[in-house]
Amino acid sequence: MHVFPRLYSVAANKNLTVEEAGLWHDDSWYWQLPWRRSLFSSEETECAEEVNLLTGISLIRSECVKWVWKYDVLGRLIT
Repeated sequence: MHVFPRLYSVAANKNLTVEEAGLWHDDSWYWQLPWRRSLFSSEETECAEEVNLLTGISLIRSECVKWVWKYDVLGRLIT
């Protein structure tokens, strides 16, 4: 919402959980972010940036029950 406000505005579900945003295939997680319409070219670029950011986060299948993304007002991930 704070880091990618344009993408947030076209998100199909603004209360999406991690579980609903992708799927496991074997032992790998694949992001499948749902949009309410096709993305414009500039939004596709932002989406690639978002997926690149998300790819740096490791999910462990047996331990991932529920995640909540928390960012500060500057858009930095709070750990």
